[in-house]
Amino acid sequence: MNKVRMLEEAIEEERLARSVLVVELEEERAASASAADEAMAMILREREKHFLEKELETYKHIDDDDDDRERIVYDVHVIEDDNSAEMKDVDAAEHKVRDNVDQVKQMDNLLKDHDSST
Repeated sequence: MNKVRMLEEAIEEERLARSVLVVELEEERAASASAADEAMAMILREREKHFLEKELETYKHIDDDDDDRERIVYDVHVIEDDNSAEMKDVDAAEHKVRDNVDQVKQMDNLLKDHDSST
C-alpha cells in the first residue's frame, strides 16, 4: 500500500505542477495577445499618421499652387496697369509729336508765304 500511496502522491504532485504550468501558459498567452494588440495599434497609428502626413502634403501643394496663382494674377494686373500707363504716355507723346509737326508745318508755310511775298 505504501507504494500505491506514493504513486497517488506523485500523481497529485504532477497534477499540481501541470496546473501551475497551465496558469503560467495562460499568463504568457495573455501577455503575448496584449503585446500583439499593442503592436497592431501602433501599426494602425503609424499608418494613420502616414496617411495624414500625405494628406497634409497634398493640401500644402494645393495651397502653394493657389498662392502661386494669386501671385501670377497679381503680377499680370501690375503688368497690365504698367502697360496701360505706358500706353497713356505713348499716346501723350504721339499727341505732342503731332502738335510739333503741325507747328513746324505752319511755320514752314508762313516762311514760304513770307518768301513768296518778298
